[in-house]
Amino acid sequence: IIGANCEDADSNDGETFLVRAKVVINATGPFSDAIRTMDQQDATPIIKPAAGTHIILPSHFSPHGTGLAILETTDGRAMFYLPWQGRTLIGTTDYQVKIEKWPTAPQSDVDFILSEVNRYLEQTVSPATEKDVLAAWVGIRPLATGTQSVTGTAATEATGDADPDDAGATAKVSREHLILNSPSGLVTISGGKWTSYRHMAEDTVDAAVLQAGLPNLPKPSATLINLIGCDGPANMPATKITQANAAPFHKNTVSILSNYLVDALTAEKLTESYGSRAADVCDLANVDKTLRQKICHQHPWIMAQIVYACRFEHARTVADVLSRRTRLCQVDVLAAHNATPKIVKRMGDELGWDSER
Repeated sequence: IIGANCEDADSNDGETFLVRAKVVINATGPFSDAIRTMDQQDATPIIKPAAGTHIILPSHFSPHGTGLAILETTDGRAMFYLPWQGRTLIGTTDYQVKIEKWPTAPQSDVDFILSEVNRYLEQTVSPATEKDVLAAWVGIRPLATGTQSVTGTAATEATGDADPDDAGATAKVSREHLILNSPSGLVTISGGKWTSYRHMAEDTVDAAVLQAGLPNLPKPSATLINLIGCDGPANMPATKITQANAAPFHKNTVSILSNYLVDALTAEKLTESYGSRAADVCDLANVDKTLRQKICHQHPWIMAQIVYACRFEHARTVADVLSRRTRLCQVDVLAAHNATPKIVKRMGDELGWDSER
C-alpha cells in the first residue's frame, strides 16, 4: 500500500489523484472488513455488526431534566429515555444485522421501543403511540470480536455465524477497540465506542507511527488538547456557575443575548454547539439579516449555521447540515423534509451549485 486514489468531490470532474503515504489508516466502522479484504483477500473477519435504533418523541414525554433508565427490558437489555435537543430520545435496540450502506429503522424496532416505554407511562394520560414518533433512525455498531472486555474476559462467545434474530448474539461482544497491522501498511481500528474515541485515536496514531517507522515525537495529548470552541483549560471542572456548559447563565450565552438579536433558546443552542465560536455564527447574521431566520420555526437552529457550515465546517451535502451540523433530521424528520428546499438554495448560493446539482 503506497497511499490512496482520491477524487475532488467539489469539482465533480471524475478525475482522481494519488496521495502517497507510508501507512494508511482504515477507520471505516462496519465497513472495515471490506477494506481489509481489498488488502488481504483471506483476511479473517473481525466485525460483528450490531444494529441500534433510536426514536424521538415530543418533549412532554420527558420534562426538562427528567430521564429514565430501563435497566431490564423484556429481552433482558437496558434502554434509556432522556430529554434531548428539546425532544425525548429513547433507545436503543441491539442485535446482529447484515451490513448496509443506508440502513433504515425497522418498524419492528419502533414497535418494540414503544411497547417497552409504555410499561412505565400512565396509559390513561400519555401513552406513547406511533403517531407520536417524530423521527427514528438506526446505526450499525462495528463491534470487534476477540477483544478483551472490561473484566478481562475475551469476548469471543458471539463469533461465527450467529443468528441475526438472536437478541443475545451481540450482547456478548465487548465494546473494547481492536487495532490490526497488515504487512502491506494498513492499520485498522475497529470496535470501541463514542466515550473512548480519544483513546482509540491515540492508540491508532501510535500504531501508524510504529508501522511507518516515523520518529517517536512527544504526544500533544500529554498536555491535553481542548475541543474547538472551549476557551478554558482542558479537562478542568466547571467550578463556577458561569462556566456550566449550555446553561442559560453560561458566559457565552449571556454575551450572545447581549450583543446579537437572537432568542434565548437559540443562544443556548449556539453555545452548546459552537462554544466560544457561537459569536462567529451570529456575526454572519449581522451582515445578512436573512440568516437570523430559523431553519424551521419549531426548532432553534438558524440559517446562519448553514452558511457557517459551508464556509468553515466543510459541509457539502444537505445531509451534512441536517444530520451532522444540526440535528434536525434526527429530531423531526418531517420538519427536515420541509426545510430541505431552503437549505438547498442557501447551500447552492454558497457552493456555486447549478440547477442540475
